[in-house]
Amino acid sequence: MCCCGLNQISTLGVPSAITDVGPALDVSGLVADKTIELCGSYSGVYTIQGSHDGNLYVPVANFNSGSSSQTVRQSISTVMKFLRVSRSATNNTPVSVNIAARAATNCAKSGSVGANQFISLATIGAGTSQGPLPSVDLWTLVAATGLDEFNVACGGDFDGTLALEASLDGTNFAPVGEDASGNLIGGFVLGKRTNTLAIVPAMPPLLVNEIVRYVRINVSANTTIRGPVSVTIGGKQNCTC
Repeated sequence: MCCCGLNQISTLGVPSAITDVGPALDVSGLVADKTIELCGSYSGVYTIQGSHDGNLYVPVANFNSGSSSQTVRQSISTVMKFLRVSRSATNNTPVSVNIAARAATNCAKSGSVGANQFISLATIGAGTSQGPLPSVDLWTLVAATGLDEFNVACGGDFDGTLALEASLDGTNFAPVGEDASGNLIGGFVLGKRTNTLAIVPAMPPLLVNEIVRYVRINVSANTTIRGPVSVTIGGKQNCTC
Protein backbone atom coordinates (compact mmCIF):
# COMPACT_ATOMS: atom_id res chain seq x y z
CA MET A 1 0.00 0.00 0.00
CA CYS A 2 1.13 3.54 -0.54
CA CYS A 3 0.07 6.91 0.79
CA CYS A 4 -2.14 5.03 3.24
CA GLY A 5 -1.28 5.31 6.91
CA LEU A 6 -3.19 4.13 9.93
CA ASN A 7 -6.18 5.97 11.38
CA GLN A 8 -5.41 7.99 14.48
CA ILE A 9 -7.52 9.61 17.20
CA SER A 10 -6.38 12.72 19.05
CA THR A 11 -7.92 15.13 21.56
CA LEU A 12 -8.25 18.88 21.09
CA GLY A 13 -7.86 21.07 24.15
CA VAL A 14 -11.11 22.81 25.14
CA PRO A 15 -10.74 26.32 26.61
CA SER A 16 -11.88 26.74 30.19
CA ALA A 17 -13.15 30.31 29.74
CA ILE A 18 -15.96 31.61 27.56
CA THR A 19 -14.81 33.59 24.48
CA ASP A 20 -11.38 31.95 24.69
CA VAL A 21 -9.42 29.59 22.43
CA GLY A 22 -7.72 26.35 23.36
CA PRO A 23 -4.17 25.22 22.59
CA ALA A 24 -3.26 24.40 19.01
CA LEU A 25 -2.81 20.75 18.04
CA ASP A 26 -0.35 19.86 15.27
CA VAL A 27 -2.32 17.82 12.71
CA SER A 28 0.08 18.29 9.79
CA GLY A 29 0.56 14.53 9.46
CA LEU A 30 -3.14 13.75 9.03
CA VAL A 31 -4.43 13.44 5.47
CA ALA A 32 -7.80 12.96 3.78
CA ASP A 33 -11.08 13.59 5.59
CA LYS A 34 -11.12 14.27 9.32
CA THR A 35 -13.93 13.43 11.71
CA ILE A 36 -14.42 15.82 14.63
CA GLU A 37 -16.49 14.69 17.61
CA LEU A 38 -17.82 17.01 20.31
CA CYS A 39 -19.39 15.58 23.48
CA GLY A 40 -21.09 17.38 26.36
CA SER A 41 -23.95 19.62 27.43
CA TYR A 42 -23.65 23.34 26.63
CA SER A 43 -25.50 26.38 25.32
CA GLY A 44 -23.85 28.36 22.55
CA VAL A 45 -21.25 27.65 19.91
CA TYR A 46 -17.94 25.84 19.75
CA THR A 47 -15.91 26.61 16.62
CA ILE A 48 -13.05 24.49 15.33
CA GLN A 49 -10.40 26.73 13.82
CA GLY A 50 -7.63 25.65 11.47
CA SER A 51 -4.35 27.21 10.37
CA HIS A 52 -1.72 26.53 7.72
CA ASP A 53 1.01 28.54 9.43
CA GLY A 54 0.07 28.90 13.11
CA ASN A 55 -0.75 32.60 12.65
CA LEU A 56 -3.86 32.90 10.48
CA TYR A 57 -6.74 30.82 11.86
CA VAL A 58 -10.02 30.32 9.98
CA PRO A 59 -13.23 28.48 10.98
CA VAL A 60 -13.53 24.92 9.61
CA ALA A 61 -16.45 23.55 11.68
CA ASN A 62 -19.14 24.90 14.03
CA PHE A 63 -21.02 23.06 16.78
CA ASN A 64 -24.24 24.77 17.94
CA SER A 65 -26.35 23.45 20.78
CA GLY A 66 -29.03 24.03 23.38
CA SER A 67 -28.66 22.84 26.95
CA SER A 68 -29.12 19.09 26.38
CA SER A 69 -26.30 16.58 26.40
CA GLN A 70 -25.13 15.43 22.99
CA THR A 71 -22.44 13.73 20.97
CA VAL A 72 -22.07 15.23 17.49
CA ARG A 73 -19.66 14.38 14.71
CA GLN A 74 -18.73 16.43 11.66
CA SER A 75 -16.37 15.60 8.81
CA ILE A 76 -14.10 18.15 7.15
CA SER A 77 -11.87 17.76 4.10
CA THR A 78 -9.61 20.75 4.70
CA VAL A 79 -5.87 20.14 5.14
CA MET A 80 -4.57 22.10 8.11
CA LYS A 81 -1.30 22.22 10.01
CA PHE A 82 -2.96 23.16 13.32
CA LEU A 83 -6.45 22.85 14.79
CA ARG A 84 -7.82 24.51 17.93
CA VAL A 85 -11.15 25.03 19.68
CA SER A 86 -12.77 28.46 20.07
CA ARG A 87 -15.47 28.70 22.75
CA SER A 88 -18.51 30.95 22.83
CA ALA A 89 -20.71 28.84 25.09
CA THR A 90 -21.68 28.12 28.69
CA ASN A 91 -21.22 24.53 29.82
CA ASN A 92 -23.60 22.41 31.86
CA THR A 93 -21.22 19.44 31.85
CA PRO A 94 -17.58 19.10 30.74
CA VAL A 95 -17.12 19.26 26.96
CA SER A 96 -14.57 17.19 25.05
CA VAL A 97 -13.45 17.36 21.41
CA ASN A 98 -11.75 14.49 19.56
CA ILE A 99 -10.46 14.19 16.01
CA ALA A 100 -9.94 11.05 13.91
CA ALA A 101 -8.06 10.91 10.60
CA ARG A 102 -5.54 8.91 8.58
CA ALA A 103 -1.80 9.50 8.81
CA ALA A 104 0.41 9.84 5.73
CA THR A 105 3.10 7.33 4.75
CA ASN A 106 5.69 7.27 1.99
CA CYS A 107 4.66 6.28 -1.52
CA ALA A 108 6.14 2.87 -2.26
CA LYS A 109 7.20 3.44 -5.90
CA SER A 110 7.98 7.12 -6.16
CA GLY A 111 9.58 7.61 -2.76
CA SER A 112 7.76 10.93 -2.40
CA VAL A 113 6.06 11.55 0.88
CA GLY A 114 2.46 12.06 -0.22
CA ALA A 115 2.06 14.17 2.89
CA ASN A 116 0.46 17.52 3.57
CA GLN A 117 2.20 20.62 2.33
CA PHE A 118 1.72 24.22 3.48
CA ILE A 119 2.44 27.33 1.41
CA SER A 120 2.31 31.06 2.04
CA LEU A 121 0.73 32.23 -1.21
CA ALA A 122 0.77 35.97 -0.57
CA THR A 123 1.13 38.70 2.02
CA ILE A 124 -0.69 41.72 0.63
CA GLY A 125 0.28 45.09 2.05
CA ALA A 126 -1.91 48.13 2.64
CA GLY A 127 -2.55 50.18 -0.48
CA THR A 128 -1.79 47.35 -2.93
CA SER A 129 -3.08 48.25 -6.39
CA GLN A 130 -5.98 46.43 -8.01
CA GLY A 131 -5.15 43.69 -10.48
CA PRO A 132 -3.44 40.28 -10.48
CA LEU A 133 -0.46 39.58 -8.22
CA PRO A 134 2.46 37.40 -9.39
CA SER A 135 1.57 33.72 -9.79
CA VAL A 136 3.08 30.80 -7.90
CA ASP A 137 4.06 27.50 -9.56
CA LEU A 138 2.78 24.75 -7.27
CA TRP A 139 4.68 22.07 -9.21
CA THR A 140 7.94 23.85 -8.39
CA LEU A 141 7.11 24.41 -4.75
CA VAL A 142 5.79 20.87 -4.23
CA ALA A 143 7.76 18.41 -6.34
CA ALA A 144 7.05 16.85 -8.63
CA THR A 145 3.49 17.66 -9.67
CA GLY A 146 1.98 19.83 -6.96
CA LEU A 147 -1.10 19.12 -4.88
CA ASP A 148 -3.94 16.68 -5.51
CA GLU A 149 -6.44 19.10 -3.97
CA PHE A 150 -6.03 21.94 -1.54
CA ASN A 151 -7.72 24.65 0.47
CA VAL A 152 -6.90 28.34 0.72
CA ALA A 153 -7.27 30.54 3.80
CA CYS A 154 -7.43 34.32 3.80
CA GLY A 155 -7.58 36.90 6.55
CA GLY A 156 -6.77 40.56 7.05
CA ASP A 157 -8.07 44.09 6.75
CA PHE A 158 -9.71 44.76 3.37
CA ASP A 159 -13.03 45.60 1.76
CA GLY A 160 -14.05 43.92 -1.47
CA THR A 161 -12.95 40.75 -3.21
CA LEU A 162 -9.63 38.95 -3.54
CA ALA A 163 -10.17 36.40 -6.29
CA LEU A 164 -8.25 33.13 -6.27
CA GLU A 165 -7.27 32.32 -9.87
CA ALA A 166 -5.57 29.24 -11.32
CA SER A 167 -4.02 28.11 -14.59
CA LEU A 168 -2.49 25.05 -16.25
CA ASP A 169 -0.17 26.99 -18.57
CA GLY A 170 0.70 30.07 -16.53
CA THR A 171 -0.91 32.35 -19.10
CA ASN A 172 -4.65 31.82 -19.01
CA PHE A 173 -6.11 32.27 -15.52
CA ALA A 174 -9.67 31.82 -14.27
CA PRO A 175 -11.29 31.92 -10.81
CA VAL A 176 -11.42 28.67 -8.82
CA GLY A 177 -12.63 27.70 -5.37
CA GLU A 178 -15.74 26.32 -3.72
CA ASP A 179 -17.28 26.91 -0.32
CA ALA A 180 -18.25 24.13 2.06
CA SER A 181 -21.56 23.68 0.19
CA GLY A 182 -19.85 23.23 -3.15
CA ASN A 183 -20.79 26.64 -4.52
CA LEU A 184 -18.23 28.32 -6.79
CA ILE A 185 -16.80 31.42 -5.15
CA GLY A 186 -13.47 32.22 -6.76
CA GLY A 187 -12.79 34.93 -4.21
CA PHE A 188 -12.71 35.95 -0.57
CA VAL A 189 -15.25 38.58 0.40
CA LEU A 190 -15.06 40.47 3.69
CA GLY A 191 -17.58 43.11 4.73
CA LYS A 192 -16.93 46.55 6.10
CA ARG A 193 -15.18 46.97 9.40
CA THR A 194 -17.38 47.37 12.46
CA ASN A 195 -17.86 50.66 14.29
CA THR A 196 -15.14 49.58 16.72
CA LEU A 197 -12.75 49.22 13.76
CA ALA A 198 -12.32 45.54 14.51
CA ILE A 199 -11.22 43.48 11.51
CA VAL A 200 -13.94 41.21 10.18
CA PRO A 201 -13.19 37.60 11.17
CA ALA A 202 -11.51 35.39 8.59
CA MET A 203 -13.76 33.47 6.21
CA PRO A 204 -13.89 29.67 6.00
CA PRO A 205 -11.28 28.32 3.57
CA LEU A 206 -11.94 27.85 -0.14
CA LEU A 207 -11.74 24.28 -1.41
CA VAL A 208 -9.99 23.67 -4.74
CA ASN A 209 -10.73 20.23 -6.17
CA GLU A 210 -9.37 20.91 -9.66
CA ILE A 211 -5.83 19.95 -10.67
CA VAL A 212 -3.99 23.19 -11.34
CA ARG A 213 -0.35 24.23 -11.60
CA TYR A 214 -0.26 28.01 -11.24
CA VAL A 215 -2.23 30.05 -8.71
CA ARG A 216 -2.45 33.75 -7.97
CA ILE A 217 -4.53 36.38 -6.18
CA ASN A 218 -6.35 39.03 -8.20
CA VAL A 219 -7.28 42.20 -6.32
CA SER A 220 -10.68 42.89 -7.86
CA ALA A 221 -12.00 46.30 -8.85
CA ASN A 222 -13.33 48.48 -6.02
CA THR A 223 -11.27 46.53 -3.46
CA THR A 224 -9.33 48.44 -0.82
CA ILE A 225 -6.46 46.87 1.12
CA ARG A 226 -6.32 48.71 4.47
CA GLY A 227 -3.78 46.53 6.24
CA PRO A 228 -1.80 43.32 5.86
CA VAL A 229 -3.74 40.42 4.31
CA SER A 230 -2.41 36.87 4.55
CA VAL A 231 -3.27 34.09 2.06
CA THR A 232 -2.10 30.54 2.81
CA ILE A 233 -2.53 27.10 1.20
CA GLY A 234 -2.73 23.60 2.64
CA GLY A 235 -2.99 20.45 0.55
CA LYS A 236 -1.89 16.87 0.01
CA GLN A 237 1.23 16.31 -2.09
CA ASN A 238 0.61 14.48 -5.34
CA CYS A 239 2.62 11.27 -5.67
CA THR A 240 2.89 8.33 -8.07
CA CYS A 241 1.82 5.11 -6.39
